[in-house]
Amino acid sequence: MAEVKIWNGSAWVAGRLKVYNGTSWEANGFYRDGIWKPLYPEIEQGEVVNATANGDTNYEWYLDQSYCYAGAQFRASGAEYECDSTGSWISYVGDWLTSGSSSNVWVAFTRTAGITAWDSGQTNGTRYQLNVDRNFYVLDSPPGLNSRAIEGYFQFYDAATNGNLLDRAPASGSSRWQAWADNNIN
Repeated sequence: MAEVKIWNGSAWVAGRLKVYNGTSWEANGFYRDGIWKPLYPEIEQGEVVNATANGDTNYEWYLDQSYCYAGAQFRASGAEYECDSTGSWISYVGDWLTSGSSSNVWVAFTRTAGITAWDSGQTNGTRYQLNVDRNFYVLDSPPGLNSRAIEGYFQFYDAATNGNLLDRAPASGSSRWQAWADNNIN
């Protein structure tokens, strides 16, 4: 496969291709999920975060069901997931990381209502580096009609600049994560 290179005066360097977006030429871009994303994120300047984290409500109404989960996961790969009611991270939401390196981003959750802490062990108000997958979930177990929920918002910080705020999800207000389990329904 041929590779386009440009002579910079002293060496041959990789060419920077452009894509027409209907209005102008975008450098190193491709269109996905309604936005233009960098073709080569590693050569973009800085970290760009665009998380959803818009809440999640799951229910389990089965006699043999012991638990129900609801939550958000931010993967080191840059993908954002929600868990299903059994706790599996299968619901792809989108990419929380638009460009840059996940290891240069911290995430913190601020609780505004509901239970006092995530059941996944992530502490409210603590910054966690996203160099590994980070799980935030609530867990509800029967018997009886009950639910567990937490409300709040996520903030993402740039570690390279000692904590400049990159993004907040949701952009304003709070989101609610609720798990509701019951195994006594007849």
